Amino acid sequence: MKKGDLILIGIVLILSLFGIGMYYLFLSGQEVEGARVIIEQEGEKWGSVPLFEEDRSEEIVFNGPVGETVVLLGEDYVTVKHSDCPDQICVNFGRATRPGQSITCLPNRVFVRIEGGEQPDVDF
Repeated sequence: MKKGDLILIGIVLILSLFGIGMYYLFLSGQEVEGARVIIEQEGEKWGSVPLFEEDRSEEIVFNGPVGETVVLLGEDYVTVKHSDCPDQICVNFGRATRPGQSITCLPNRVFVRIEGGEQPDVDF
């Protein structure tokens, strides 16, 4: 590997880290206006609530074929706090915070997704 190759790799690495840093700095924590959390179980809509609600900490318990699934609505996120399903994929997903993200507990047939909203304009 030549010296020029190392310089090129270094520049690409620095630009990549800069892009990731800018994303987290400007986009990750911003509120998306109009975003809603849609929760369904077995194809029936439980409800649609705003993604952002100050001081909210609400747990919703769904009973399914393999036990309970507990969905937690936080101030600016939704997550599956607990599930009796064997794989725990829904629990390990973590927090959904942006439109387009979804959490699914297939064994208990609980579907949570975030829809709508507009991304804020960010000039780079």
